[in-house]
Amino acid sequence: MQALLLGANPGADGLGAWTTPVVNRPWIEHWISQGREQGVLELVVAVGRQDQADLIGLLGDGSRFDMRVSYLTGWERLGSAGAIKLAEPLLQDRFVVLHPAAVHAFRLDQAMELHGDRAALVTMCLTQSGRDSPYGIAQLGSEGDVLSLVQGSSKQNAPSNLLNSGVYMMSKSALSHIPAGRHVSFENETFPLLIGNGSKISGYMPDNYCILATMPESYAQLHWDLLDRKLPLSISGTEMNEQGIWIGEGAVIGEGVLLVPPRVDRGACQDRRQSDRRSLYGHRFPLRDRPRSPDLQDDRPCPIGRRRFVATRRACVRIWRFRRRSGAMSWQFRYYKLEVRH
Repeated sequence: MQALLLGANPGADGLGAWTTPVVNRPWIEHWISQGREQGVLELVVAVGRQDQADLIGLLGDGSRFDMRVSYLTGWERLGSAGAIKLAEPLLQDRFVVLHPAAVHAFRLDQAMELHGDRAALVTMCLTQSGRDSPYGIAQLGSEGDVLSLVQGSSKQNAPSNLLNSGVYMMSKSALSHIPAGRHVSFENETFPLLIGNGSKISGYMPDNYCILATMPESYAQLHWDLLDRKLPLSISGTEMNEQGIWIGEGAVIGEGVLLVPPRVDRGACQDRRQSDRRSLYGHRFPLRDRPRSPDLQDDRPCPIGRRRFVATRRACVRIWRFRRRSGAMSWQFRYYKLEVRH
């Protein structure tokens, strides 16, 4: 199989991208591992100004992953469908299209088999997990065909609870419906056109895990699900006695530290303290009782503890702080420049 990996929204701020870390590894590395096992041997990767150097440095020519990788540039002004049209010379007769925001465990080989059996122009992978989707909410007919795709609607006002995951099986003939050389949104323009002209757009509802990690709230939820093993991605490191605690190479655990699962530590230096459950720390992050931010005017301390998710970003460490209020989750985040031990 061949897969076209669409780029992240140029306005995205770290989340919903192929380079977004998922338990200390870029999401694209996790996806490549599962994609290769399902028969994906060739990638076309749309790279933009924000992630071009990172993705090319990570993937190279694909030989590291036993894949062939080619790159697509200049797509950002063209939208999602425009990017697919731009990639037309590189694409096979059938291929997979993936937006990076969907973190999933879909069986793409099974989806592609269904796509062929139904003789569909496009097969849309759907999920019932989540409250909304940037790619729309679908309505299915009795034969499993997509009757409509509604944008900007909450589940309460939508025709169904089937979220478009942004993962598609496509036949190359669908590209004849996409105009070249201008901005075209697949979800806002191409899908309504195909549905309106009677083209066969099939809906596929796999039982596998899927979450659209476009906000800190859903990004946190995906890590909780992963640490609870609801999402079957690999976690690097050594699990301690099957207790739900993974310790990475280079981690230093101080005397008297109590680790409460589930949690992951990768190269973290821990002082004497209790480390609460559901914690994820970035590479070589020093844990102290009251780390401070030297670049904030009020220099307020920010304790790292329960439900704190840390990921490295450039020279800073981004800290997401989550609190539950009346059954709902609120969130806030800031940048902190903290000492990193090498």
